[in-house]
Amino acid sequence: MTKGPKKLGKSDSQKKFIDLDDIKDKAINIKDKNKGKLNVKDKGTDFFKKDSTPKLGKSGEKNILTNFSNKIRAIPLPINRRLILVVIFIILICGIGVLAANSFKTPVNKTNNTTITPPVVTNHYDNGLISFDYPIGWNVTNGTKAPVIVTVSQDENNSFVVMNENLNNTTFMGRVQQWRQNILQTGDITYESNITIDNTTGYNIEASYKVNNTTYNARGIAVSKNNTVYFIMFIFNKSLLDYKDEMNQVINSFHIIH
Repeated sequence: MTKGPKKLGKSDSQKKFIDLDDIKDKAINIKDKNKGKLNVKDKGTDFFKKDSTPKLGKSGEKNILTNFSNKIRAIPLPINRRLILVVIFIILICGIGVLAANSFKTPVNKTNNTTITPPVVTNHYDNGLISFDYPIGWNVTNGTKAPVIVTVSQDENNSFVVMNENLNNTTFMGRVQQWRQNILQTGDITYESNITIDNTTGYNIEASYKVNNTTYNARGIAVSKNNTVYFIMFIFNKSLLDYKDEMNQVINSFHIIH
């Protein structure tokens, strides 16, 4: 038996009614949205203003945004604090390091016990035959009898003399040996060596003499040029070291002109 068309019951009519309302609401929403787009020009600068009324979205999206916003707000302050603390800590460490370095600096020794010998101020002697520098305050006496050329004295017990003589047929070393023997007859040789004077190799000898219970210390330099031998004889009643600078001043500046 063929069944007729299904009759609508209450439940079906209610369901159909709800569906129509839903469609109507959607149509209204679409119209409102289109209306809003058509009125954009009328809003002017309000279009760029943020809507103060928060839009409702899905609950999951809202939770994600809320959590992300909370994390963003929570990040800067702790990082800034840690950064500031680290910077302060580094500055303190550097400051302590500088102070420590300064504390370990070698203190300046204001007391200097080293004896500094003042430079010897000089005069210059030149007679056309020889020249040399000698200390200021010392007296020069030109020789009046050969072999003495000049005598320079500080006082009666401390002086030096310059002499010369022709070698003739004697060699320089032969004449030095004769001089050495003469010294041994009246004194004791304490030191002897070669020495460079006026760019020439010469002979250096040191000796001590005792005269009337007074000990004299002597130093002699011999050098030869143009078949002539020159002698520089220092004699002091003090140690030779006391007159080291004065002797070097004469020896280092000594020059044979002719």
